Amino acid sequence: MGTGVRQGIRGWLVLLVLVSAVPVALFSGLTVYRLALIQREAAATDLREHAQIAAAAISQRIDTVLAVLNTLAVSGAAQRDDLPAFHAHARRTMAGLPEAVAIVLIGRNGENLFNTNVDWGQPLPAIPERDVALEVFRTAKPAISKLFVGPVRMEQVVAVHAPVIRNGQVAYVLRITVRPEVISTMVVRQRVPGSWTMAVVDQSGIIIGRNREPERFIGTAVADKVSQAIARNDAQIFSSVTLDGVEVEAIVTNIKPWPWWVAIGVSTTEMNAVGRRSLMALGLGGLLLCGIGFGLALWLSRRLTHEVKLTSEATMAFGHGKDPAVRPSAIRELDRIGAAIGAAKERQDVTAAELAALSQSEQRLAEANAALAANANELARSNADLEQFAYVASHDLREPLRMISSYLSLLGRRYTDRLDQDGHEFLAFARDGAKRMDQMVLDLLDYSRVGRTGGPEQPVDLGDAANEAIANLAVMIAETSAVVRATGDFPIVRGARNELVRLVQNLIENALKYRHPDRAAMVTISTRSDQPLPEGADEDEVTISVADNGIGIAPEFFERIFNIFQRLHTRDQYDGTGIGLAVCRKIVLHHGGKIWVESEPQAGTTVLFTLRRAPGDSAR
Repeated sequence: MGTGVRQGIRGWLVLLVLVSAVPVALFSGLTVYRLALIQREAAATDLREHAQIAAAAISQRIDTVLAVLNTLAVSGAAQRDDLPAFHAHARRTMAGLPEAVAIVLIGRNGENLFNTNVDWGQPLPAIPERDVALEVFRTAKPAISKLFVGPVRMEQVVAVHAPVIRNGQVAYVLRITVRPEVISTMVVRQRVPGSWTMAVVDQSGIIIGRNREPERFIGTAVADKVSQAIARNDAQIFSSVTLDGVEVEAIVTNIKPWPWWVAIGVSTTEMNAVGRRSLMALGLGGLLLCGIGFGLALWLSRRLTHEVKLTSEATMAFGHGKDPAVRPSAIRELDRIGAAIGAAKERQDVTAAELAALSQSEQRLAEANAALAANANELARSNADLEQFAYVASHDLREPLRMISSYLSLLGRRYTDRLDQDGHEFLAFARDGAKRMDQMVLDLLDYSRVGRTGGPEQPVDLGDAANEAIANLAVMIAETSAVVRATGDFPIVRGARNELVRLVQNLIENALKYRHPDRAAMVTISTRSDQPLPEGADEDEVTISVADNGIGIAPEFFERIFNIFQRLHTRDQYDGTGIGLAVCRKIVLHHGGKIWVESEPQAGTTVLFTLRRAPGDSAR
């Protein structure tokens, strides 16, 4: 067919009416009716393709968000249960996600463990839509929520959930909340014709994204016929009315594998306008010009049929996955249909390329996950090697020290009558140095084992732990004529009992060592309900104090005393290696608490630390 002068269907039908009789008019009417069916099928195909492309784009975006959550889930902070560090990591991740509202960590009972919109340790609101998080705990699979109102910023959001797997079990659930405006933006980017209506619907039938007036309709339930089509899940075209009162022919498509849907519709008036006008013109023309030009009418009708057939063949070829043979048409509307088929084919090719790229991205992600797992195994092996190295190093260091001490003692016994006073003094200095070095090696090994050899975490009565520490120091307490007591109601905390006993014991021993020479030592272990929790702590933490009436500490040394091998006095005044308080701080930090000191020189010292209550503690 040539590409010269092109006429609309109306022009061809007017010419047909001028030369045709009633039979020709009827035949032409049937031809136009067939064209209308083809147009409807082509429109349905176009709607279906747009819906599928939009569904694939949204599903791909959800997968991208899940990739971010999965990366967070295997981070070091998540795997070692360091929630403050995990919170900080999540906040840094949020900086690269401008479309996200918050990252939330949810516990096994649906409790809110942190929210990146709330500073660590600050009170947290209850978790909305917690049933979705609990479902993730049951299935260990990602999930998405319906539309809900976020409790911090009080704005409508949807959420993507991913499990945090540790030791083969779901330890937590990570949630990213996203504004529905992000989904509306993705819908607009599909570039459907301006008269079309496209919406994304959640599992409860609520609109969470729309290309037209999203601010008006987000959060509104879809029409009943759309809900019925979603329930049928048959992807067939159906008639409906949009929320703004427009009659449309629509299709729904599932955003696999999620319980969201894309609904897209084109105005019924727009779809049927051409066919309706053509039929009216043919009917009137057939009544007026019955019997005129049967032969010419036959020729013209055949020409129209041929044009429609070409377009129909191209449409069917495209429907069967073949390259459509789109030819220029003398009929403007059919030419547009052919152009639409060609454009749809191009979009299909682009979609196939995007799906291939997505498959490659998934493969790269799987390789990255495998690399992360290998790194985690290597880190575990390295930690085991370091622990073995610390044990061997301490053993090998102590052996020459014991030999030095033995030979110094032997030298002193054999040559005692040959050494003058300076010689004996030098030998004493050497023996004392070897002894102190041996003790420092032991203390260093002891310090390195904090958090690894204290036994499993369990509920510990802190009052019993304090009494056990006092009993362990009974001899030292008696020798110094000190008064040591544990007063008040102590909470049940979660931790390693041996390490908590050692924590209290070190603090009591430190208080007795630095007692005031002019008064009897008094040490009191108690809870501090009147003491405000330090920054970053939460309501589940309790503050414990160990107070004495000793020599006190100047304020400029408050931080230094917790550093390893830091001493404020000479060894002639007080013995020791300066590691006791460093061990205390490491024990407290290992249990997720904080430790600090309050003191006034010559008036006494109070060391305070926080611990987390065990679940079910009645003192909560």
